[in-house]
Amino acid sequence: MREYLHQNQHIIKNNYLNSKTGEFIEVKLSLKKNPLIDSLDGFSSLMKLAVMFDDSTPALKKGGQKSNSNTKVLNQMESLNNQLKDEGSIDLIGSYKSENENFKVVLTLDKSYLGDITLSDIADGEFSVIGKVTRVLQKDSDETVNLLRKTSLSKLNSALLDQMFSAFNNMEESGIKNQEIVTEINPPVIQIIPIAIFT
Repeated sequence: MREYLHQNQHIIKNNYLNSKTGEFIEVKLSLKKNPLIDSLDGFSSLMKLAVMFDDSTPALKKGGQKSNSNTKVLNQMESLNNQLKDEGSIDLIGSYKSENENFKVVLTLDKSYLGDITLSDIADGEFSVIGKVTRVLQKDSDETVNLLRKTSLSKLNSALLDQMFSAFNNMEESGIKNQEIVTEINPPVIQIIPIAIFT
């Protein structure tokens, strides 16, 4: 299929930001996991360790039940993370840099076609991607790609989201390196549905 598309000049190989919805492109990208999922995965792992090694005696609630704030935070993180992962698709973020163009790419992958749902073989590597363009946001666009668009959190405004995620910005006080919580990808950005990801 790739050979056929190239032979008939149906694949865009440069000036990607001038591509239109429905066109095919082939581009080499540095791929990373959805930064929001990646951050939540990291925090969840650290919180599990904190709960496991927490030697302090939790305060007692009414009725003699023990209360543990670390466990509560861990449950909240995992609930949000599961909501992001339980959709039928998952996002990867690609970066493209050349002398003429510099932009991000949001790839929406159907989970049923993934051999490894953790994306460990793909994330943090450089790959060639063939895909179909679904949206192009130029540098001067006032729109963004919302990484929460497939969840109920997409209904919340940015101020409320900032308030929700503000707790993660002070993790360094607890000895955990701060990570920026990214919920939107700013333009220039291209959204594509990938057909093939290969080296």
